[in-house]
Amino acid sequence: MGYRLVLYYMVCTSSKDVTLFGDHLHVEDYRREVDIPLSSINLMSETRLWNPKQIILRIHPECEFGDKVVFIPKFRFYNPFGEHPTIRLLREQIEGQKAI
Repeated sequence: MGYRLVLYYMVCTSSKDVTLFGDHLHVEDYRREVDIPLSSINLMSETRLWNPKQIILRIHPECEFGDKVVFIPKFRFYNPFGEHPTIRLLREQIEGQKAI
């Protein structure tokens, strides 16, 4: 029982609230808020065998939250062996921004 509490604490306290606004992400952890340009995202990944899914964004240069932002995306039905739709959307936004 104790390990569940520790695991829950690790997942929930490291997660951020992330909202996409055009060319930047608005990230908050209920104490701090920061806007991160999409051009600052170097790498996007997701947890595969983890519930709830987590998306990990590697940021450069670092922001107030460091070089990594972790968040739990809204649940959507998708192929569990494929890429989460949120990552696909972010990738399309970043590629669209580079094309301009």
